[in-house]
Amino acid sequence: MKTVKHPVTGRIMTLVATRKLTPSSDTSIKHVPVKLPKAIVFFIGGAGDKRPFILGEYPQNTIDPNFNMRDVADDLVKKYEGKIKEGVILADRVETYFGYYEIYGDDRIRANILPLIKTKSQKIIIIGHSLGGWNGIWLSKKLSDWGYCVELLLTLDPVGTGVVVETFSDIYKETPIGDASIWVNLEYALNTDRSDAVALAGGRFNPKGRRVPLPNDPDVNEKVLINHLATADAMNCKLSTGENAWDYVDYALK
Repeated sequence: MKTVKHPVTGRIMTLVATRKLTPSSDTSIKHVPVKLPKAIVFFIGGAGDKRPFILGEYPQNTIDPNFNMRDVADDLVKKYEGKIKEGVILADRVETYFGYYEIYGDDRIRANILPLIKTKSQKIIIIGHSLGGWNGIWLSKKLSDWGYCVELLLTLDPVGTGVVVETFSDIYKETPIGDASIWVNLEYALNTDRSDAVALAGGRFNPKGRRVPLPNDPDVNEKVLINHLATADAMNCKLSTGENAWDYVDYALK
């Protein structure tokens, strides 16, 4: 594009150059390479995370949205900002952030999760808190069974064994079985505020507490001195392995 003066009228004109990539007569299919992310991180929130949580018919016990997993998503986006902008990692506080109820059942997984996974070679990281941890374990198993590559399952104080949440929540009734290359489970053990009472009522789930251990139980299963709502802080707790939860995310993404 350039500006010139008309030789007769003297008016200023803008000339726009056009270029055809192929002749108009060429109707063959053109293959344009598309860069796909090598890894996808799903953030799964628990009760009262993305939407209010009402315990049955008792609105006075409503738990307002606290966006725990959105905070974790924001921290991850900051840590991997460059790779996310380059399209190497897909992780977002909106696009890959779900409530536990949005991944309950095959239909919701097919509608909400599978459209984001373009190939079965992409690495999948699942980070779930509370009821999101419980349903996240099931998500890892279903995706693995369907041939997808679940690289890391990170469950943060998973809850789901209580009768109350089993009755009023969209969670799987059966005890979950996880399936991932690495599974890290953290149980929050501070128990000093209302959120911990809610977690206890919901029934904290200890995958290593089975009477008969399974071969794909957590590789790391530890207690951390954190309140149930302090999930962003739990990600930084040093474990007996010498690492924290972020270190395992780093390993998975590398």
